[in-house]
Amino acid sequence: MVRVSEPSSRPPRAPGGGNRTPFGASAARGRTTCPVALATCRWTHRARAPVRRAHAPSGAVDGTARGFPGATPVRNHEAMAEPTPTTATGRLLVAATALTDPTFRRSVVLVAQHDQEGAVGVVLNSPGETPVADILEKWAPLAGDPPVAFFGGPVALDAVLAVGVVPRGEPEGWRRVRGSVGIVDLDTPPAVLADAVRGVRVFVGYAGWGAGQLEEEIDEGSWHVVDAEPGDLLTDRPGSLWRAVLRRQGGNLAMLATYPDDASLN
Repeated sequence: MVRVSEPSSRPPRAPGGGNRTPFGASAARGRTTCPVALATCRWTHRARAPVRRAHAPSGAVDGTARGFPGATPVRNHEAMAEPTPTTATGRLLVAATALTDPTFRRSVVLVAQHDQEGAVGVVLNSPGETPVADILEKWAPLAGDPPVAFFGGPVALDAVLAVGVVPRGEPEGWRRVRGSVGIVDLDTPPAVLADAVRGVRVFVGYAGWGAGQLEEEIDEGSWHVVDAEPGDLLTDRPGSLWRAVLRRQGGNLAMLATYPDDASLN
């Protein structure tokens, strides 16, 4: 099994869910390499240019990463959620409307691996400003639109990783997560994957949870766990992804897609 994070002793939780272990903080402690779930990472000190974060568009995850406070527990109709899945690997975590942590607000996270030792994933709807060509020049022709590096999460912000869509087969340098979505080994020559991959998304950093932490947040109603579609990874409208994923679920979740960005207007 993959050790996603070092075991942590969480501080007592304050009323309202504050003062808890931050998202990704336990995974960051003592960690010097990317988790096996994310295959081979590249480190940005090798890159030709630093990675710059963009301001997040309306409806997307906020562009800043201040302190990474935990999610606010949801005690409303959203908490009448689907039961915690045995594994969320290959599925999406869609932030609940009451999750106001600036790092994950309105975020859509693709879970790369989830087991009893924790979980890792990448945020799909937080594009940056740095072109992929400035970080991984040889991979730029395979990058989906917009062809920029995305903020994958608050852990290992000096690491670059990639996820790709392969409609058929299982080529060298690509490891399936679920369906046609898989992790790209950046040590593989891009030409090996060029004919097989529909597109690649490059991420800086990733999101991490310790053992049992993601399950707890799902049970609290902080996340909706839904099926992913190949188009989610390579959408050319990442700022609209949160609403688009909710809308296609139907029922109460579809209604949440109309939730205003400013909760005071609701």
